[in-house]
Amino acid sequence: MMFDFFSIIDILSFLGWFTLFAIGAFFVYQKNKSNPEFKYYYYHFYFKLFAGLGFGLVYILYYERHGDTVFYWQGAQKLNELFFDNPSAYFHELFSTPKRDIIPAYFKNVGPPPIWIYNEPNSWFVCKIANFLSFFTFGSYLVLNLFFTIISSWISWRFFRYMNKMLEIKTSFIAIACLFVPSVAFWCSGIIKDTVALSSILVLTMSLFKLIRKDYNSLFWTFVAIIISSYFLISIRPFLILASYLPMFILFVFKLNSQKPFIVRSLTRFVGIGISIIALVLYFRSDAAFGEFSANSVFETAEIIQKDMMNNAGYTGKRYDLGITEFTNANLIKVIPAALNVSLFRPYIWEAENPFMLLNGIENFLILLLTLSLFRRNKHAIPLSIDLKNYILFSLVFVFILGYFVGLTSGLFGTLVRFKAPIIPFFLLFVFHRMTENKPKKLT
Repeated sequence: MMFDFFSIIDILSFLGWFTLFAIGAFFVYQKNKSNPEFKYYYYHFYFKLFAGLGFGLVYILYYERHGDTVFYWQGAQKLNELFFDNPSAYFHELFSTPKRDIIPAYFKNVGPPPIWIYNEPNSWFVCKIANFLSFFTFGSYLVLNLFFTIISSWISWRFFRYMNKMLEIKTSFIAIACLFVPSVAFWCSGIIKDTVALSSILVLTMSLFKLIRKDYNSLFWTFVAIIISSYFLISIRPFLILASYLPMFILFVFKLNSQKPFIVRSLTRFVGIGISIIALVLYFRSDAAFGEFSANSVFETAEIIQKDMMNNAGYTGKRYDLGITEFTNANLIKVIPAALNVSLFRPYIWEAENPFMLLNGIENFLILLLTLSLFRRNKHAIPLSIDLKNYILFSLVFVFILGYFVGLTSGLFGTLVRFKAPIIPFFLLFVFHRMTENKPKKLT
């Protein structure tokens, strides 16, 4: 019922927390307003806040309370109630993996969680994360959604400041890439798996860069951040671990040996790249180590989606086809450009069939124009010529790996716009880096 989301307690608790966060943002800004970076602070805070609120309202009103986000909230509430009903069962549930199609008896008094969420460990893990925050929400979906938005906003802001410190890119461009992409703000702000995934990627990336650059304030807390963010990624989307660590490892090898003699430098880099290739081979030979994102599962899922798209007329206007008829190794390699194009630039404007997809199409069109401008500015500015010592290499490799699998497996544009969200900030950082390469940085 609608009253479950807009009761007096829901509205008052949301307004109360909203006011507290707004006051906190005001004091943070007042303390740091002399810092040129903080000219973006207020804009980002409220941009993210209203994007997160919009996300929640869309699922409550437009999708009529259906969707993962509502089920995550319900699962978190059930864990909350279980804590007060049976504390020992609560802690057992937190540190155990659910058995498929079996709801433990200790849920009898509080009622079962959403069964299909409980049956999927990756989704149930989101409920466990949300549960810790739900103790302070008075059972309100809107407040829990607000907490997810505030935390993800803080992480995005920290990522922006670190990238601004590390990269020789105009600050306004870094702000656009890290703070003001509409699709990223919308799909990675609320109670959704994508919010946790992107936040974990940003924390992991910052922490690993700090480790490589040795510019951390505390080595202990840097390792804690790496461990927690890695655990979150393994628990939610295991493949993201490979997509994050592999480019970082390659970057580390090149950075570590940059001052060594030529022979030593070449040998160790050869070994490092060899280890990376071995890691990819082991991944493609894995069956279950990466869960639903193991190589077999990914390609099987992609094949099922592809056949379903071709035979199910109900998906007309909401699908895309990479043109694969047989999922052979040769064909999977052949569609790499098409898969990357899907992840970075589609849906096109003319493929939109609702207002949300139209807005995403406009965003994709602008990203495409920025990408094409690279060739107009410098005909020789192609990705293969990039200085491998530069930290932007991580973004390029990350986009290539994750973009390929997202484009290959999403199938539906509605799913694509969510899965591609973590790719966009890193791709824009690469594009802006190429646009401003060899130009002096300006804090504007």
